[in-house]
Amino acid sequence: MTIIAILIALAVNHFVKGISIIRRSEWLPPLLRLLSPVLKKLEGSYAAVGAVVLLLVPMLALALAAYLITSMLSTFFYFLFTVVVMIYCIGPRDLDTDVKQVVAAGNDDELQDAVRPLLREPLVEASDARCEQLIRAVFKEGLTRWFAVIFWFAVLGIFGAALYRLCAWLVRTKQPVDEQQRNWLRRLQQLLEWPVAQLMTLALAVAADFDTVFASWRKHHKSEGHGIFSGDHGFMLTAAVVAVMGGYAAQDGFADQLTGRMGPVKLAMDLLWRVLAVWLSILAIMLLAGWLS
Repeated sequence: MTIIAILIALAVNHFVKGISIIRRSEWLPPLLRLLSPVLKKLEGSYAAVGAVVLLLVPMLALALAAYLITSMLSTFFYFLFTVVVMIYCIGPRDLDTDVKQVVAAGNDDELQDAVRPLLREPLVEASDARCEQLIRAVFKEGLTRWFAVIFWFAVLGIFGAALYRLCAWLVRTKQPVDEQQRNWLRRLQQLLEWPVAQLMTLALAVAADFDTVFASWRKHHKSEGHGIFSGDHGFMLTAAVVAVMGGYAAQDGFADQLTGRMGPVKLAMDLLWRVLAVWLSILAIMLLAGWLS
């Protein structure tokens, strides 16, 4: 059921327009206000405990909902519940749509507006540097929107997917959260993303040019280290830039369709889809081998 739930969630995310409207986190501010007296007592040296409390309450609510569904309804309804949780956790925006808006931008003003869902930093001026910046953004957003949720869903079920999405929301929320507690949540998010980025790099090597991607990965680790808590996953992002800008992503017979000012960004999105296809193929093999339920 794991691979089927993932496929349904990805299909709904991609084909059902406006689905992102249900992926809201308006319940977070009331929860933070409710927990505020407890969280204030868990600041400073107890910040790690406060971070656990922030995650534990929603996860207990999810566990209770799962228990009630499994005990009162059939397995089919629990499967539907699993799909709903996956749909809720993926995204929250459709990455393919955001990239298409960037590619379709006719001038710099339109481009500045189009890149806002992808970038959390100013867009650079130089054309080549801008393309590299956007390639990195596409793969970074692919990690946070798709791959991290898929990986932890495959490992821990709905609780893994929900844990990652909740952690990412709490790190980014504009609501008042103790900075030390937020730092612990940020470290947890980086820890959850690290194996995902490594596996994305491996799939990237399979989807593009293995030798080039592996050389880039090894060079980064020798010069920068493994960077479990670095947060930028530079080894994966650097490998993606090399694969796209080096032309390896275009070696699929469709390079003539991926030209223009934002051609490398289109290539990056095309390559990310291929990385996803590699992941889904491996999950299907694991399912057939009986390693996934």
